[in-house]
Amino acid sequence: MSSAHLSTVDGPERLCVSGCAQHIPSQVLHLRQLPVDVSEQELLALALPFGRVTKLITVRTKHQAFLEMASEEAAVTMVNFYASAPPTVRNQPVFIQYSTHRELKTDNMNNQDI
Repeated sequence: MSSAHLSTVDGPERLCVSGCAQHIPSQVLHLRQLPVDVSEQELLALALPFGRVTKLITVRTKHQAFLEMASEEAAVTMVNFYASAPPTVRNQPVFIQYSTHRELKTDNMNNQDI
């Protein structure tokens, strides 16, 4: 077996385990590579053309955010649109994918219901 040959343990099956979750539709979206000081308004501007945003959580230290759309259909429409026309925030490309979370649960102190 050459070193280029991959076994089923280390091959496509393993890649799918880590990569397939981003393709399973969810009403929660994961946005990454955001500017560290991205505003709530900038994030909402990306999402509002596709429907109502019910929750928004930013993780500034990781340059990421999670937003929950009112429906899975709205989230699917948003992901499909930005897959062919990736958005930018302040000339920085932003990556949008489905989250593995089915809904966002927050405590009252950090709750950012929209």
